Amino acid sequence: MEFYYVDQAIMHQIMSELLCIIGVTAFNNIIMRRNFCSWKRGMQIQYNLTRIEEWCKAHSVSDTMRNLDRLLQLIKLLQLQKSTEQDIDIMFDVCDLLNPAQIKKLLSIYAVSDYENPIIGPVMNEVSRRASPTDKTDKMLLDSNDLSEQVLYLTARKVPAIETYIPPEFRIPRIRAPVDSQTDMAYDEEDEEAMGNHMDEYNDYDAFNQGVPAGNY
Repeated sequence: MEFYYVDQAIMHQIMSELLCIIGVTAFNNIIMRRNFCSWKRGMQIQYNLTRIEEWCKAHSVSDTMRNLDRLLQLIKLLQLQKSTEQDIDIMFDVCDLLNPAQIKKLLSIYAVSDYENPIIGPVMNEVSRRASPTDKTDKMLLDSNDLSEQVLYLTARKVPAIETYIPPEFRIPRIRAPVDSQTDMAYDEEDEEAMGNHMDEYNDYDAFNQGVPAGNY
């Protein structure tokens, strides 16, 4: 997009929509598939998300990463300790964007590695207790509309005349006609603005010669 001089606002819009789709799709796949719910998988996905974040920062679209906030918390949950009841408070504090039903679902299908302590019964019982008041109303899966308020909707900047130039060797008459029209309009606006500035300068100069302070005539 930078190679083709796509407007910065449009780039933000495209990246915001794209990361929204990635966040929703990845979240739903992880929470419904046991082979993704492990500490090792969490580390792998965390690394991939870190690379995406680095790319966004390098291309000045880091604010679009907000669309991956829930996915990042889901991955963080895979990496947290889950062996004691004290770990439950940490899970609910760190993963505050996840509802209790989602936390319960993830823990119920979590694949414990050989080097991890198993999730004991009291831990699952406490998580189930916290999830029970809202169990029927909490949504398990995300929808793209859930993140629509995080998608950036920006207005593209005004394109100056110089950027509407099309090289003559390009045979695109249907595009050239509106572009030429836009260029003529832009030049007319620039001429009117320049004429207005010249008139202001003339009035100030004339007022100065007549001994009248500028702005009082």
